[in-house]
Amino acid sequence: MKAFLFTLLTIFSLTSFIAHATQENCRTVHLNQTQNDTVITSIAPAEEALCFTLSGLTGQKVSLNLVQGHNVIFSIIDLIDAQEKYVFDAQKDTYKIIVGQLMRSINPEPFRLEVKIQK
Repeated sequence: MKAFLFTLLTIFSLTSFIAHATQENCRTVHLNQTQNDTVITSIAPAEEALCFTLSGLTGQKVSLNLVQGHNVIFSIIDLIDAQEKYVFDAQKDTYKIIVGQLMRSINPEPFRLEVKIQK
């Protein structure tokens, strides 16, 4: 029963932070054209999520990896939820990445998310 309640609470938390973040303006992430990678460095707020937009991805392999941040996860809208590391073949041009804390916290959490593109 405890495991079920924990799972339900986790799903509710993820749904609420994703819904809130998608209502906000997303920050456009510009990829380094010579190296095809970038690092998103920011702070995940205690009770909200951040939204980032990656564009120009169709047909490319995209790798996202949280290299810093405790209790921090990312979701890719319409693709995957609650990950720390994920690799995918981009089927569309633009993706929204939502970054936030997995479990509610009273403190913001610094994070670094590596984004790598293989053409």
